[in-house]
Amino acid sequence: MSGDAPPILTRAIEYLLVNNPKHPVAEKYKELLIRYENDFDKMIDSIPKQKEVILPELKPMRAESLYEVFKANFPLVNGKEFDDTANDGEAKKLAYTLIAYFLQRKSFFNSPLLNDQSVPSLNKGWVIIGEPGIGKTAIVKTFYEVFRYASVNPLIVKDIEGTDQLLRRYNLQFKYNSVDEVVKQYESANRHDREVDRDYQLSLFQKRYELGTNAFDDLLSEDMAKNYGSVDLMKKILSERYVNHARTFLTLNYYGDNVRETIKEIKIRYGERIYDRFFECFNIIELQGMSLRK
Repeated sequence: MSGDAPPILTRAIEYLLVNNPKHPVAEKYKELLIRYENDFDKMIDSIPKQKEVILPELKPMRAESLYEVFKANFPLVNGKEFDDTANDGEAKKLAYTLIAYFLQRKSFFNSPLLNDQSVPSLNKGWVIIGEPGIGKTAIVKTFYEVFRYASVNPLIVKDIEGTDQLLRRYNLQFKYNSVDEVVKQYESANRHDREVDRDYQLSLFQKRYELGTNAFDDLLSEDMAKNYGSVDLMKKILSERYVNHARTFLTLNYYGDNVRETIKEIKIRYGERIYDRFFECFNIIELQGMSLRK
């Protein structure tokens, strides 16, 4: 019997332990078992204990530090460098506007990109409206990817005192979805033949898209969902998110050539109720630059 493994309990020894515990074989087994247990306890005690990690006091994050992380990761997400001079610096202004919002800073109210169609509030979600190709999707998706990565990896930012902090401690992550993908996911969930499978997939769909902080990219561009007829899915999702008090982020292309015409399109597509709630739920961020696509 080896000293680094427990003694083998054969059926014969098991019989002796019950019926003749004083038998030399039984006594030897008990002796070896006690020795093994003592050695095992010593081995466990000898393993170095993991030192408790003491994190620094969490202080507000430096906006510049998050901007540096955003800018460094932008090419990893989008395959090109972030041009902070494009459209007279409008992309950089948007990045800093969103940073002020994420960090819940009053400087958000000073953003030149805020449109006066809605009263600004850090308790609302936001909608970014502008021409196609000016960077709305790329900027929002970069923040999403940075926060998602940081939630499971040690990504470092600086706080206002210059101390290193784990970005995940600030709990900034949100979900990100293309509206076309949302429609496809809904239609896929409805394709299951068995009702129990269909109901389960739809419950997962509702949990993902109707709860929690969620960004929906390119609103108004989605097709009607097919489910024994046509369903205006984003109308339903926006309604449910309002009821659930879920914070929502949106990007939209201009309809017409200004914010007022675009919001009218919301009313035409989704109805009076969504339109009325729009101003209650969203800060309106307007980008007036031209497309950067070549």
